Formats: sequence, structure tokens, C-alpha cells
Amino acid sequence: MMTTNDGYERHVQFAGADVPRVGDWKDETGFFYGASIPLRHALDVNREVLVAFRMNGEPLSMEHGYPLRIIVPGCTGARRNVAMT
Repeated sequence: MMTTNDGYERHVQFAGADVPRVGDWKDETGFFYGASIPLRHALDVNREVLVAFRMNGEPLSMEHGYPLRIIVPGCTGARRNVAMT
């Protein structure tokens, strides 16, 4: 396990570039959706975590997470951020 000096496990944090929107409400506070996964998962070649910038040889579209999309197999959809910064 990859830990800090105080014993906490290290994580990789992802921050979305899109602005959260619920119905007619749009966040104007500068809040961005984000998630994290343990660093050991991100570096494990058997987990196949990907940072994708192309799909089928073409740049990602806005609907598919342009400019970058994080793919984390085995994690809930909340950890599959799109439109990453």
C-alpha cells in the first residue's frame, strides 16, 4: 500500500472541467465535480485505468468527455469522470 508518513493511503484526484447543472440550476460558485481513487489502483497495470483522449482513432467529442476521460474499470460511474482538467 502506498501511504503517507502519517499512515494515510495516497489517492489520485480527478477534477471535472464541466460545470454541474441540475435542471435550471447552474452552480456559479466555482464548484467542480471530482473524485479520487487509491494511487495503488491507478498504478496497477492489471486494473487497466486509462486516461483517454481519443475514441476509435478520433478526438473525444464533448458527449464522450472531451478533452480527457478517465476510465476506471471496477469502480462506480461516479469515478468515471469526463471532461477532465
